[in-house]
Amino acid sequence: MAPMFEPASLIMPGFRFGVHDPSEAERLVKAGVAGFCLYGGTAMETANFIIRLNKVAARPLLFAADFENGAGSQVSDAVELVSNLGIGVSADTDLARLKGEITAEQARCLGISMVLAPVVDLSLRADNPIVSIRSFGAKAEQVTSMAKAFIDGIHSRDVAVCLKHFPGHGDTKPDSHLDLAHLLRPLKKVMAEDILPYKRLCHAAEAVMTGHLVLETADKAPATLSRFWTHETLRKALAFDGLIITDALMMGAMLKHFSEDETVKRAVTAGADILLYPKDPWSAIKTLKTLLHAKETDVRSLEASAKRVLAARKKVRPLAAFDQQKFKEMESAHFDSALRLAKECAAWVSKPMEPKIKTAKILYHELVDEKPHVQDLTAILAVPQERRLSAGAKRRALEMTSLMHDQGGGSFLRHLLSGAGLDLIPFGRKMSADPDLSVIVSYHKPRAFSGKIGFSAKDERFIEKAVQANSRSPFLIISFGDPYHLMGLPAKVPALCLFSGSLASQTSLVDFLRGKLKIKNRF
Repeated sequence: MAPMFEPASLIMPGFRFGVHDPSEAERLVKAGVAGFCLYGGTAMETANFIIRLNKVAARPLLFAADFENGAGSQVSDAVELVSNLGIGVSADTDLARLKGEITAEQARCLGISMVLAPVVDLSLRADNPIVSIRSFGAKAEQVTSMAKAFIDGIHSRDVAVCLKHFPGHGDTKPDSHLDLAHLLRPLKKVMAEDILPYKRLCHAAEAVMTGHLVLETADKAPATLSRFWTHETLRKALAFDGLIITDALMMGAMLKHFSEDETVKRAVTAGADILLYPKDPWSAIKTLKTLLHAKETDVRSLEASAKRVLAARKKVRPLAAFDQQKFKEMESAHFDSALRLAKECAAWVSKPMEPKIKTAKILYHELVDEKPHVQDLTAILAVPQERRLSAGAKRRALEMTSLMHDQGGGSFLRHLLSGAGLDLIPFGRKMSADPDLSVIVSYHKPRAFSGKIGFSAKDERFIEKAVQANSRSPFLIISFGDPYHLMGLPAKVPALCLFSGSLASQTSLVDFLRGKLKIKNRF
C-alpha cells in the first residue's frame, strides 16, 4: 500500500541568506519539505522570504531559527540579548521569562514559528568549545528552572520551542560541528542529571533536538542515529509526544563518519521526525523515497512522524505582511529591555573593582579569536545624545581601529567609549603619565566550527606582560563572552564578564566605566 504522506515532509533544509538560492527553496517547497531553518539576513529579507515561500506552499511551512539570544543571534538588524549563562548567574527567573518574551515577539514579527531554543545542556567543562555561555549553568535544577521561565515567556507570545541537545552536550570536549562528541560521564549520572531538564520540561515543549553525541556505555551510535536515545529513552521512557528533530545533518560529526544516505536512513529508523539541514536535501528526499519501498521499513513509524509534522504545521499562523517601521519601533523598545538584562546579568569572575577615572585616559587592547560579532544598530535605534560622537571622538575611534588586531571588528565599542569621553590609548604607546585604567577586552565565546575557546598561549603571554608593565595603575580584564577563560588569570587582577558581545552589553560596560552601574553578581 502506498504511504499516505510525502517523504519530503520529514525534511527541514537550511537556508542561509546570501548563500542559498530562493528559487531553489521554492522548488523544495513544491517537493513537499516541512519548512526551513533560517540563518543570517535582515529582518526585511527574512520576512519577505517567509511570505514568498508560504505563497507557493500547499499548507503553512515551519520556519525555525537559532534565536538562542533573541533574533539578533541571526538577524543583523534585530536586537541581541544576553546569553543564557548570564541569565543563570543572575538567578532571576523573571529575567529568563523576559528574554523569552522578547525572543518570541521578534520571531512572531518576522514569521518564525519555532525558536530552536532553549539550550538545556549543563555547562560542565571550561574547555567545552560549543556550550559555555549557551547554557544556563552547571546544575540541572538551575538549568531546568531558568529554561522553564524562558519557555513560559516564549509561549506567552504563541511561538514554539525546541529543547536541545538531547541527551546533553555539557560534558564533551569536541565541537560536534567538526566531529563526533563523546560524553565523558557515566550513564547513571547522565540519566540523573543531564536528562533532568528534558524529563521536567519536554511535555511543555513542541520539539526536542537530538545531539551528535556518543555515550558508548549506552550505544556506540550518536544520539541522532540511536534508537536507544531517540525512541527508547525520549519517546518511551520520557513519554515525549512532540517533534523529535535532529541537529543539523551537515555538521562534521555526521559527514565525517556516515554517508548522507546512511544518516537519513538511520535517523528516521531511530525515531527522528524531522531531518534538519541535510547537506543535499534532494538526495535526502530520494533516500526517504527509496526507504519507504524497502521491505524492512516500518512505514507506520514514518507515517506517525509525518502526522506529527503535519499537526505542527496546522498550528502555524502564516505571516501576511511585514511592517518595517513597526519592527524598528519594537526593536527600539526591546533594546531598553536588552540593556536591563545586560546590566543585571554582568558578573565579576575575580576581584571586583570600582572605576575611579578622573582624566579618563584608558590603556586599551582587544583580544579576539576571530572577528567578533558586535552589533551597530544605530540605523534602527535612537542613540542617546550623550552617546553621539563628535568628529574628534570618531577620528580617535577610527584611529584606534587601525591599531587593533581585529581590523575593526570591535570598532563600535571603541566608538561608544570614545563618545563617552574616554580617551583610548593602545598598549605599547609611550605616555607622559600613568593611565587612569588599563583595560584588556576579550571576545572569546563559543563559535560553531571553531573547535576551540579561550585564550591562546600568545594571549596569556600578552596579559602577563601587560599586567607587569602597568602595575602602578588599576587593571581590568573584560570578557564579552565566555567567563571560564578568565578564571586562570592572577587573582589580583579584576575580571568582569558581560556574557555577550551585544550592543546592550557594550553599552553596559560604558556605563560601568563612567560610574553609572554597580555590578554585584559573582560568577
